[in-house]
Amino acid sequence: MKYYLLLLFILSRSVSAVTFKQAVKLIENHESVKLLINTSNILYEEARVKGAWGDLNFKVNAKNFPVKTLSFNESPMTGVELSLAQKFPLSKKLSNFKDAYIAKSNSKKISSKQQQRSLKKILWQLSISKEKINLDLITYRKNLNWLKRMLKISKNLYSNGKIPQSALLDIQIRISEVETKFSNLRFELKEIDKKLSYILDGKELSLDLRSIPWKVLTYKGSNPKYDYEKKFHQKILESRDFEMRAYDSNRIPDLTFSFGYTFRSKNWKEGDFVSAFINFPLPTGSTRSASYKKAVYGKYEAKNILRNYEINKESNLGYLRESINKLKEELKILESKTLQFARSLRKITSTSYGLGNSTYIELLDAEIKLLNILLRENKLNAHLKNLRLERKFVAGGKLDENI
Repeated sequence: MKYYLLLLFILSRSVSAVTFKQAVKLIENHESVKLLINTSNILYEEARVKGAWGDLNFKVNAKNFPVKTLSFNESPMTGVELSLAQKFPLSKKLSNFKDAYIAKSNSKKISSKQQQRSLKKILWQLSISKEKINLDLITYRKNLNWLKRMLKISKNLYSNGKIPQSALLDIQIRISEVETKFSNLRFELKEIDKKLSYILDGKELSLDLRSIPWKVLTYKGSNPKYDYEKKFHQKILESRDFEMRAYDSNRIPDLTFSFGYTFRSKNWKEGDFVSAFINFPLPTGSTRSASYKKAVYGKYEAKNILRNYEINKESNLGYLRESINKLKEELKILESKTLQFARSLRKITSTSYGLGNSTYIELLDAEIKLLNILLRENKLNAHLKNLRLERKFVAGGKLDENI
């Protein structure tokens, strides 16, 4: 443990550190989150456009002026008409289109929440990877110290003529291999910090592992409150339903009403004229019918997507539950039996080697076995945490609670 704390302290001070809680705050204002919020605002304004009646039309019409004289007084049909026209929907088409776009707008707001959860998931994955690498570094450091002690013993055995020079070279080669692994892992830590900079708004910061609330990964069952993906699909279904209603209503044509006032010459005792007219299209084509059918199939598609998500979610949760149980059992056997046997084997072999009763090949074989088992323990623990993270993410659990 003291090696772990020392290494953790040194690495966390290599660049400016950020706590897990601070990282979560930065995620909430991430550019990808802002993008979805702005898209939501665009769709909301589009909803206002879709629900509007449109502008009132004003027209000035000079009518029946003689070609030769353009006189205002020669014909009783000559005049200047001012008219106003407005289109009126006879159905709830516009309000349904508006509601459809409002639902789309809300779906993007929900997507922004899900994007925050996705970024927090990445933060957790990087945290787990960083912890594993730190544990691997400690494992390699302890292994390196053990190899150096064996090298000293080997030099004594060589000076006494009990082992050949090739044995010394093999142990030195093994030390250099471990040193290479150690060096590579330190670079992998830097690579993680580079990946971390994306979710930290481009800031070059290192995550402080001591601030990570590992208890958050504890599974507490499905939580529909934070299942934003399901809420997104529900909003899309709601939008498709309003679209279907809108296209159904669209089979009733809009009506345009116009009122006109014609100014005539005072020479005509009948005075000025007024006029009014109503017009609307006759829905004889197949466009409206096809648009409605398309909207119906769109609603069915959204229903299928939502149902498929629900089935897939339950299936994934069951799979993750069994995978976690399997991994826990494997870890239990590894820690209670395999690891103990490997430690005893290396201890017995190293003692026997110091007495000249075991070969350096047997020594290195015991060392490699124990090292691989320790590294596998680190890998399995990290994998277990990733599975718990995935289960909580799929179930809709909050990824930053109790911080």
